Amino acid sequence: MTEPDYSYYDALLRYCELRYNPNHDPSNGRFCSGSGAGETGGFIGSDENITAGSIKNIANGLANYVKSAIMDTGEHAMYPDSIAGAERGEPMTFDEADNGRANPNFSTIFDDEFRQNCQSSVVAHEARMRGYNVYAKGFDPDNVLMSNLAYFSEKAWIDPKTGKAPKMTEYKGKSERCGNWLDSTVKQGERYSVVYTHTNDKRHIITASRDNRGVIRLYDPQRNSKTLGIDPINAKFGDAKRQIRDIKILRVDNLDINITYANAVLKK
Repeated sequence: MTEPDYSYYDALLRYCELRYNPNHDPSNGRFCSGSGAGETGGFIGSDENITAGSIKNIANGLANYVKSAIMDTGEHAMYPDSIAGAERGEPMTFDEADNGRANPNFSTIFDDEFRQNCQSSVVAHEARMRGYNVYAKGFDPDNVLMSNLAYFSEKAWIDPKTGKAPKMTEYKGKSERCGNWLDSTVKQGERYSVVYTHTNDKRHIITASRDNRGVIRLYDPQRNSKTLGIDPINAKFGDAKRQIRDIKILRVDNLDINITYANAVLKK
């Protein structure tokens, strides 16, 4: 067996911590070995603590999960023939890709699964830019790959030079100067994902690019909201109430799509 990627373990650990709580029957979780185990067959014993000693069981169970029928093991490519059943069409303009089309079920009223799927919405937006008429699924805690992207958004992409997930670049300056940094980093025609932590340790992911005038732009495809210009971006990231920190970026327009993840989090 190939040495497991333990970043998967980190995501699964967080997921299992949600499932293993005092009010939940530990024999009935998706990753349990009890009667209620999911289609993976379960790989964490009902009386087993989620500790470092569980790594081997989790890694082995994940390996079996990756081989399961719900995973698409097709080849990664910048322009696969189809994504989530949607065949490749002509690349879209930014206006064609946005306007809420990446996450059309988002509601400003209901706090539901479409307000928790920013990781999928960013993938949907980039896929749309490449010509695939797809949109984001709502967040499903039983979707391991979707949960994984919530903590490791870079897994949605493959570096064609290495064949592996790329590494994100961390911003180490003051949050209220992040707009200046993005303006000096993002070139015309380039597209980036931007991940950060804000109030109460919540994580969020949006996109960065330039508009047709060359103005630096943040776009949130989950909520269909834009922030244009250095000063407004500085104000957004420097907002004391939101306490934005741990800002990381990743250029994605030059990366292959990890079709396994894309198929798990998108619909046509």
